[in-house]
Amino acid sequence: RQRPEWREEHIQGGKRAPPDVPGLKAMFNAFCTFGGGAPGAMDNVKWVKCVRDSGLLGLRVSQTDADLVFTRVKTKGGRKISYLEFRWALCLLAESAGASYDTVCDTVLAGGPISTGTRAEYSKFHDDQSTYTGAYAVLHHVPEELRLKSLRFCKPNWKEGRVRPSDSELPGLKQRYTQYTSFAAGNGVDMNTKVWAKMVKETLVGSRFTSTSADIVFAKVAEGGKVLGYKDFLWMLALVAEERGETFEQVAQKIVQHAPESSGTVGEYVPWHDDKSTFTGAHAARFGLEQRITDRKGWKHTRVKPKSIDGVENVFDAYCAAHSGSGDSRLGSMGVVAFARLCRDAGLFGFAEFSEKTASEIFNGVSTPGQNAIGWVDFKWALDLAAERVGVSYADLCVTLLELGLGDDDAVAADRDEREVANAEERWRVVEAENREREVSVEMQRQKRLSETRARRLAASGLLHEGLPASPTTPSRQRQPGSNHASPRVSGNAQDVADVNAIGDGVAMKELKSFVSEVGGEPNGVGKPKQTHVRQ
Repeated sequence: RQRPEWREEHIQGGKRAPPDVPGLKAMFNAFCTFGGGAPGAMDNVKWVKCVRDSGLLGLRVSQTDADLVFTRVKTKGGRKISYLEFRWALCLLAESAGASYDTVCDTVLAGGPISTGTRAEYSKFHDDQSTYTGAYAVLHHVPEELRLKSLRFCKPNWKEGRVRPSDSELPGLKQRYTQYTSFAAGNGVDMNTKVWAKMVKETLVGSRFTSTSADIVFAKVAEGGKVLGYKDFLWMLALVAEERGETFEQVAQKIVQHAPESSGTVGEYVPWHDDKSTFTGAHAARFGLEQRITDRKGWKHTRVKPKSIDGVENVFDAYCAAHSGSGDSRLGSMGVVAFARLCRDAGLFGFAEFSEKTASEIFNGVSTPGQNAIGWVDFKWALDLAAERVGVSYADLCVTLLELGLGDDDAVAADRDEREVANAEERWRVVEAENREREVSVEMQRQKRLSETRARRLAASGLLHEGLPASPTTPSRQRQPGSNHASPRVSGNAQDVADVNAIGDGVAMKELKSFVSEVGGEPNGVGKPKQTHVRQ
């Protein structure tokens, strides 16, 4: 039998649901929404806070009692209680405390949520509603008389009694203003506090005017803004003149006579940035270049492109491979050392017009800036320039390279490398032959030991001189009465014996007979055993 719920027990005992008290639901929602909750549902934390802040925790009611009451009234599996369950909880709490339901409700209504958080300090722009402006003042219903008292709605009084400054008698002031506002990627129109501080520091800062005074002047004219125009700039000069005890024209003349100073680090020369001839496409149009330059080596446009001659590329690859360990040469890429060696082997250094310095100049002229090697295409251009220096044709120089091949030193080095490779291969073949001979010898010794072991086993069993014993006959089982099938074992009738003799010996028997005949005996005792010396 299931036990009835506590509500049914109270109803059967003559008790009804606790009545609603005026103001109790508002207090319930106040505790529910405290700290960012939703009204109409109270969790255990808010319930314990309600009991604590209302002063119900005392000698007869503890926090454990409050937790038990909350667990008793909430729905099974739920985590919050409704307003009706809240009244039931107050009723059960009154029974635990030995007081009436009305007394507990009056105690709850007399209290309320207590905030124990940190109290913020006084802030003029938040606590003083007279500083509210615009939509914020309308949102918080600030009275009109308070809004009129705000300084933001009053006309600045620092311009009253002052004559508006003019630059009609100061030629060049507007241009200097544009230069300062354009400095460091500025737009040339607006002046911010950094540009103003730079101008003052370079022209006006002295014993009677400091950087702090300049900041105060900027804030006074800006009135809360961050950028100023040219007219506001004139007002700032007027205030600076008053601060320094000078006239407006004197202060403006100091600014006109001083141009913006650049104190940044000067970058190193970068050809792709500083050389405008390398600009192409939209970047060239941005800097107003008339013609798009597609080839950075302009000298190529006036020359005939050298053709490839059969065999010259092999000489190029040979020199690249021969000098791969020195300089920047590698297969398919020739360094300056390899190019100078090729010019020397070709006899170009014998001409008065050609030297090692000339070879380096030609190499640097055809190579890409920043790289220390040239490819096959640039190598052909280098040969063309070298042939022009010494007064021969490009074809004649290529024929000389084909007849030359590698240099004497390079040829000796190549022959030495070939001999070393051949000697290494010969040593490898000798080692392979020795290993193969060693493996064959080991295998022969193993077979010999195996043959001796077999002979000793046969001699110990008496089969070597006496012959192999005859195989015993296999008895056949009796045929079952009424069955026409023979026994599964070998049958003893004449037909089965004839079939076995016709089939002959098996593989194992043939090997055994062959081994016995080799060591000096015959199977089944036929023949005389040979004289065989068996090592024990």
